[in-house]
Amino acid sequence: MRIFSIVILGFLASSCSLYKPPEFKGIEDYSFSEDNGCNPICVELSFFNPNPYNIVLKSANVKGVLGKKDIGVLKISDSYVLKKSGISKINLSFSTEIKSFMPVVSGFFSYITGNEVILLIDGTLKVKALGVSKKIKINESLTVKY
Repeated sequence: MRIFSIVILGFLASSCSLYKPPEFKGIEDYSFSEDNGCNPICVELSFFNPNPYNIVLKSANVKGVLGKKDIGVLKISDSYVLKKSGISKINLSFSTEIKSFMPVVSGFFSYITGNEVILLIDGTLKVKALGVSKKIKINESLTVKY
């Protein structure tokens, strides 16, 4: 019985170190398409999961900035799974409140007229596997041009 308890404790202690956090690889693509539910913009993010099991994306606390104007926060409407031992791409949309829509329009105007605008996302994503939650830090910028 004592050996069984030691084996269980050893497994629990080692499982914490076996769970490696996924790596954020960057912004793959962006879209302003309302048909895809982008309000006002969607981004496709790429992650590498080094673990031999799937990881679930639980929540996001990520702010978006287009030009110098705040465009809102990333909204997670579905449960996303980061596939085991591979790269996963997920599409997320920014949720903009009506009161902040006017500053966003000025960023879109620069975009539509052909000027380069910087899209910046900054914050954390919460992921969970094996009952353990971890946070992934994201700070990425991308030049957006029409």
